[in-house]
Amino acid sequence: MDVSGTSQELLDALRGQLGSDRLRDFVTSVYLVEFTQRLQLVAQVLLPPVPDLSRRRQTGQRPRPSLRELLGSYQDAVVRSTALDPVTTELVRLRCARTHNCRICQTLRMADAQAAGVDSEMTSKIDFYETSDLRSRTR
Repeated sequence: MDVSGTSQELLDALRGQLGSDRLRDFVTSVYLVEFTQRLQLVAQVLLPPVPDLSRRRQTGQRPRPSLRELLGSYQDAVVRSTALDPVTTELVRLRCARTHNCRICQTLRMADAQAAGVDSEMTSKIDFYETSDLRSRTR
């Protein structure tokens, strides 16, 4: 499933069948299913298999954090982190969005990054950042 393959014609046809309110619900549902599928695929690769929890309890081992807790930790580190300045964080986020071609992520702009000076001129340089006139630290 590729969100970038959704054309305006397809959206108009769906709107004609579902109506505007139900179209929004449908698109949101498809997004959630697709996002969940991506998380499941990533989890299979990055996270070790979950052992039998009853054996963990018997041996006194701490239970592993849930996928929700792990995702929250990831978002805290990557999306909501203050380790990098808002401009760098936004440019990296947008570069990733363009790499996986997510129209939602590509159109979203973080308010703190905009307040720090990220504008359309700056974001237009993301695809060719290596040869752009962005500051060397930003590149």
